[in-house]
Amino acid sequence: MSFTFEDPRVEYVRVKLARLKGVLVFVSGKGGVGKSTIATLTSFSLLSRGFKVGLVDMDLTNPTIHVILGLSLSDMRVVEDRGVKPVNVHGVNLFSPIMFIGENPLPLRGSSIVNALRELLTISNLDGVEVLLVDMPPSIKEEVLEIIRYDVKPVVVTSQDPLGLWSAKRLLKLLKDEGVSNVAVVENMAMRRDAILGDYVRSLGYTHLGIIPFDQEFHKTIGDVEGILASKLYGNIHGITDSIISFLGV
Repeated sequence: MSFTFEDPRVEYVRVKLARLKGVLVFVSGKGGVGKSTIATLTSFSLLSRGFKVGLVDMDLTNPTIHVILGLSLSDMRVVEDRGVKPVNVHGVNLFSPIMFIGENPLPLRGSSIVNALRELLTISNLDGVEVLLVDMPPSIKEEVLEIIRYDVKPVVVTSQDPLGLWSAKRLLKLLKDEGVSNVAVVENMAMRRDAILGDYVRSLGYTHLGIIPFDQEFHKTIGDVEGILASKLYGNIHGITDSIISFLGV
């Protein structure tokens, strides 16, 4: 006689996320395409539209959103109250593994990655959060396959260079093969004004949210939230926010 054990956290997280108005999961086929930056700025843009926003840095081995936001390790302390409370950053509720690992590296593989992802979603206190944004690590691995089992809407972030586009197409094909019906694409750091992947994305029945031009000055604002919100990049994200809200369906 054999028994199948279902991790109770899976159903708990499924119910927990289903109570929200929407969950956007930012994914990419490769690194270096600005995914974490886009996720972070989108959280502030949605906040400006009146949504109560949560942001999860799900890069378990190399979280960096706290760096974008100028937070020190002492800012990222664990405070427990019916779970782990977020760090409030100018109104955005931030959750990050950095709260637990500090400066220490966290080498994970296989089932340990899935286990850590489930645990972070389980213990995060989402009270008051309406829309949750989850920044996934780049690549097509365990984390992506795990997160899409929940009621989430992936946003594929890509650059317009050949490597980024090739990787994005592979990720989009994976999501299609896995039966994910609601997927959106953002072309970031664009050097062209026209969408390169527009026709391909629509052929899959997915949504192309828009193009974000390359902002060569944005790196100077890293760590300064007020500077970030005054940047051209944030202005361009703000410009596609109506499309993002429409994609969320809220």
